[in-house]
Amino acid sequence: MLEHFEIFKRFLRNFVQMSEAEMDNFIQQCDRVDFLKGDCIIKAGEVQHNLYFITKGIVRNFIQTDHGETKIYNFRLEKMTVTGYAHYNAKDNLKALVNVQCIEDCIMIQIPFVAIQYVINHIQFGERLGRYIFILNTNV
Repeated sequence: MLEHFEIFKRFLRNFVQMSEAEMDNFIQQCDRVDFLKGDCIIKAGEVQHNLYFITKGIVRNFIQTDHGETKIYNFRLEKMTVTGYAHYNAKDNLKALVNVQCIEDCIMIQIPFVAIQYVINHIQFGERLGRYIFILNTNV
């Protein structure tokens, strides 16, 4: 289990410098989650509260058209982040624009948006993490 968090820590250190105490504080707010092939972890239109970092597996981002067609936007691989490309609506809720489905068994680090917000607001140069996460997840 620890190895998945080590992969995540190495990923984070590419974008933002944190002391060990800051990193531990951030990591303690995250959870390892396991998903099975076929699990839909984010559904379009539902409010999101988390970002995911894939340590094992592959997911696809897709929508269902009004005619029942599946339109795949992209695939996310190991050592990548994944969201439902949420946006703020009038009620300030983050609603997913796409579905995210595991196409094989996956292990991910679930990162609450509030934990990311903490890094952005309280860690020196923490806003870099927010910018990189945004950039990494905008290739719809």
